[in-house]
Amino acid sequence: MAILHSDNFDRADQDPITGWTTAVAGLKIVTNQATSRTNSTDNFSFINGASSMTAQWAQVTQTASDTNSGGGPAVRMAASRIGYNVYVYATTIELTRDGVTLLGSVSRTRNLSDVILLEMNTTTPIVKINGVTVLTGATDSTYSSGSPGVGMWENNTAGVTKFNNWTAGNFSGGSLLIPRHSMAHMIVR
Repeated sequence: MAILHSDNFDRADQDPITGWTTAVAGLKIVTNQATSRTNSTDNFSFINGASSMTAQWAQVTQTASDTNSGGGPAVRMAASRIGYNVYVYATTIELTRDGVTLLGSVSRTRNLSDVILLEMNTTTPIVKINGVTVLTGATDSTYSSGSPGVGMWENNTAGVTKFNNWTAGNFSGGSLLIPRHSMAHMIVR
């Protein structure tokens, strides 16, 4: 898998994020992390300049959240369309189309700093946490292309769920290299 885009969000606070397009409500940068702009709604953005790809993946590290909020990477996004996305909540992972149609879910306790990956190589979405498949969603062919992004649902307070170290790309060959800074928490000594 080739890395084509990345953003670690390490820059001055921005609302909305420069270089990203708002799909729904959008994201902002606060203290070098991407977070929501509003509460009680989806907040999704996708990277500008991404060629519309069929076979794509996106990954991000969730660094903060509360028990009723969550989010993760998204693929095949477009203006006013979330595409396929992952919500990592405190005890559940949900895979949806447009934040509404549930394609799969699994019980799992969230660990902040986990690397969340969403793959959509054909019509079957796959969610991996730290490189391990945790959920294979139902086949869905509603969207065949779009751009990769990230997003979240904030239940009560905007800015609670936070992300950094976002990367995305396509399946042009090779294997995915998770950046070293994303794997530091996994090193066992």
